[in-house]
Amino acid sequence: MANSGWNEENFARVDFYTDEFDRAVYQKGARVIWEKSMLCSCIDPQSGQADFTCPSCKGKAFIYFDPKEIRALVYGVDNRNDNQPVGLLDVGTSLLTTRSSDLVSFRDRLTFVDYRTAYSQVLTYSDEDEVEGVLLKYQADAIISVKNLSYEIPSDKYKISPDDSQRIIFEPGTLMDGDRFSILIRTRPVYIVIDMPHELRGTFVKFGNAVEEWNILPRQLMIKREDLMPLKRGELM
Repeated sequence: MANSGWNEENFARVDFYTDEFDRAVYQKGARVIWEKSMLCSCIDPQSGQADFTCPSCKGKAFIYFDPKEIRALVYGVDNRNDNQPVGLLDVGTSLLTTRSSDLVSFRDRLTFVDYRTAYSQVLTYSDEDEVEGVLLKYQADAIISVKNLSYEIPSDKYKISPDDSQRIIFEPGTLMDGDRFSILIRTRPVYIVIDMPHELRGTFVKFGNAVEEWNILPRQLMIKREDLMPLKRGELM
């Protein structure tokens, strides 16, 4: 009786050239500063909540470290039904693919070096800020506007600190201690990994060798703008 089972020797083998995937990501991808994330030790063991006064994580529950420049392919997500299973689609969400050697993980932070975006925040001026300047959330390439309520503060009354682009310095007398002001800057967009829909990507390759070898393939990640992620109910980061 003939053997009805299959034998791999009877089949032609077709393998992926896995290096070609990495080469495509490097050649066509954007430059990204990748920071690893880990839980902050300020988290309360009972409630599981971070300390919102923590100087390390600023209440985010995660700290970021070990910055490294990598390459990544980025593409948008639309609202068609075929994209719905990937994950929660929301404002500021995109998909990203990294090289197989760059094991970007959940909650890691990514800063896009060659892109610019607008970012606005509200800050409080203190007399202690007169010399060093007021600390911003992100480094500023340029200041678009500074307002106290509807009053536009003249551009000759402030500047980006020459020593730290994450600080704005005001001319003496421009603001009083405790004054609130809003600022609109141009900065590099920062994203957080919120999902890993295609984390487990890999294949065996042989290419004439006696033994198969397992190769990791580039993984696909879902990312979201950090400033659009909720910090706590009713508040943005």
